[in-house]
Amino acid sequence: MKNLLLDQLSSDDFRRLEPYLKTIPIKQHFVLFEAEEPIKHVYFPQGAVVSLVVTLKSGQTVEAAMVGWDGVVGASAALDGRISLSRGIIQLSGDIVVCSIEGLKSVALSSPRLLSLLIRHEQTVYAQAQQSAACFASHQVEERFCRWRLRARDLSGSDDLPFTQEYLAEMLGCQANQRHRCRAEPARDRHHQIRTRENSNP
Repeated sequence: MKNLLLDQLSSDDFRRLEPYLKTIPIKQHFVLFEAEEPIKHVYFPQGAVVSLVVTLKSGQTVEAAMVGWDGVVGASAALDGRISLSRGIIQLSGDIVVCSIEGLKSVALSSPRLLSLLIRHEQTVYAQAQQSAACFASHQVEERFCRWRLRARDLSGSDDLPFTQEYLAEMLGCQANQRHRCRAEPARDRHHQIRTRENSNP
């Protein structure tokens, strides 16, 4: 699986960025960065899926955005936004391309096309976070669950989503007394069936 943003680079931009790129496998639940801490690398997911999670004043956690092969995580660091506003955690295992912040910054500042791609992507992630906030405020848990797992399926490319009920509840911002409503029951549409694992081990 490739990364869409890297695929959109010109051959010259990719050639200059390539020395700063390293592809590694990464496991589910690995934390890339914590909220209010410096971001150390930029990540271009290929098979992996990343959740950007915020913690509310109540102590609840809720996923603000989900990024996979269609984007980049931590690009704001290359645009001088070094302190993360959310926690970045690996939602699904897979390959991820790690890039140095300074490397991406140097190439982006000399390439209006790459800089534009990064800015537009950050705007897209922000829009996704706004949509998540609206969904959290106006939809029931079951509706949020359906939206969330369909997005996860699209990014993973698989019908088999190995999530525990506890993890799903955390991503959806469920209260303790609502966790039973996040049961991973099959969801069907005309195209596919999604299966999650309630009792899988990380």
